[in-house]
Amino acid sequence: MRGTIHGQHVGLLVPTRPNGVLVVAVHGHGGTVKSWLSGAQQASVRTALLHAGYRLTAGDGAGNGWGNAQSVAAYTDLYTWATQRASFSSVALIGESMGGLASLQLATRLPAVKAWVGIYPVCNLATMTARYPDTALAWPGGTVGRLSPVDLSAMRGLKMMFFASPGDTVVPKATNADRCAARATAAGASVQVAETTGEHGDKSTFQPARVVSFLDAATGNQHRP
Repeated sequence: MRGTIHGQHVGLLVPTRPNGVLVVAVHGHGGTVKSWLSGAQQASVRTALLHAGYRLTAGDGAGNGWGNAQSVAAYTDLYTWATQRASFSSVALIGESMGGLASLQLATRLPAVKAWVGIYPVCNLATMTARYPDTALAWPGGTVGRLSPVDLSAMRGLKMMFFASPGDTVVPKATNADRCAARATAAGASVQVAETTGEHGDKSTFQPARVVSFLDAATGNQHRP
């Protein structure tokens, strides 16, 4: 299914036998609705999710929004659009790279969110501003403190999994995944950190079997289609 909301392209993939869980995928820098619905890099995880019965929805998400209000609003609109086209009982989020910023905010704003998966996620905006000048376009008033790192104080009970590599020089694991995993744990979330290898975007960070296994346990999806 495809659509447009306020100029933003959105889409929804529905498996043959849905399991009752909607996965909202939030793309990385330079991504669009196509990243998670048809992108080659995400193909292994996408295929595994659909095979396990997960509905998968994605959108343009206000482009390179870096977790600003426009990007969060775009994904909130996407969720509403998906609810009008599919029936589900719970929600899981995937935040890829830059998408970590918006997806972590959505975790406390969307109803019935049970799990969050971060794939080399940005969750500390201050670590990105020197490398990416377009953060200034997304945040004309400057870096917002609550995103440096993201405020995770309301994550109690959320199941979270981070995939990140110590060799990632684009989104450093220590100041992003590790720091935010520690904060989420302190807030009462159930957190796992899967250490991967290579530079940012390395294929080792896309682990379909582990993502599906984690989401199955987090959402109670014990019976495969």
